Order: sequence, then structure tokens, then C-alpha cells
Amino acid sequence: MEERNIRICEHPAVDNILSGYAKIAEQKEILIAWDVTLSKKLPIRDLDLIAILGNAMENAIHGCEKAKAETKQIHVLIRQTKQSVSVRIENTCPQTVFFSEGLPVRKTGGGIGVGSIMASVRKYHGSVQFSADGGSFVVELKLPLDRCAGAQNTERRKEK
Repeated sequence: MEERNIRICEHPAVDNILSGYAKIAEQKEILIAWDVTLSKKLPIRDLDLIAILGNAMENAIHGCEKAKAETKQIHVLIRQTKQSVSVRIENTCPQTVFFSEGLPVRKTGGGIGVGSIMASVRKYHGSVQFSADGGSFVVELKLPLDRCAGAQNTERRKEK
């Protein structure tokens, strides 16, 4: 199999994490449609972007693997405006997805991905919503950029 470098967006950390998941999806024969527009720099820590996108992509790949659908796919839409960064990831999933208090849960337990997404979104005073319908799972989140600089400064004070 030929090694290909996939360039998804201008932001180095986001491009790196999404490119890594693109390779995993390709190995698992999962189709991904990318629509990502981000600048090289954001007032959001790389670690938080990786927590959000890495966990969301890992969950999307797991959902596709568990689905009985013939075609397994993931649609990734990430948009940056002056006011916010919006993320929408939709993936093929089993017909039945379990939720508790608006959050997806596994019948068998395990995994901390959703908790990591929630913690990072909360840090930036953002919003997140999970939904599932007819073999399709969606996570949508919004991070207001005007609140991000304050969240980063608070985090830096904690680290000192």
C-alpha cells in the first residue's frame, strides 16, 4: 500500500490529528468526506483541539466499525468565523445508540472520549450536542473564539 500524505487544513495540530485518522479510516475501508477551513493559529490550545477532534474521530471510526451498513462513512465539517469554530462530525453507526442525559453511552461501559470532549468544550464556554437517527450519529460543537483567550490565560495560571 502506497503511503500518501493527506493535507486537510492549514492548522498544523488539527491537520496532523485528522490526517492520522484519515489513514486509519482508509485501512478500515471507511470513506471520509472532509470540509475543513481553519487558519494556522487559533486561540484554542492544541491539546484541547486534539482532545476534541481525536476523541470524536475515534468514536466515529468505532461507530462505523459496529454498523451493519454496507457503506461506512464519516463527514467532517469544521468552520472558523471571526466569532467561533464549529465542528460537525457525522458517521455511520448501529441503528440503536444509547444515551444518558443527552450523552452517548456504551452498554458495556468504558471509554472516556465523550468526557474529554465535554471537558474541553466546557473550558472554552462552548456547546456540544450528540444525536443519532436511522444509522447516523452526529456530534456538533461550537467554541466561541472571544471566550478562548480567557480560557487559555486561566489554564496558564494553573500550570505555574
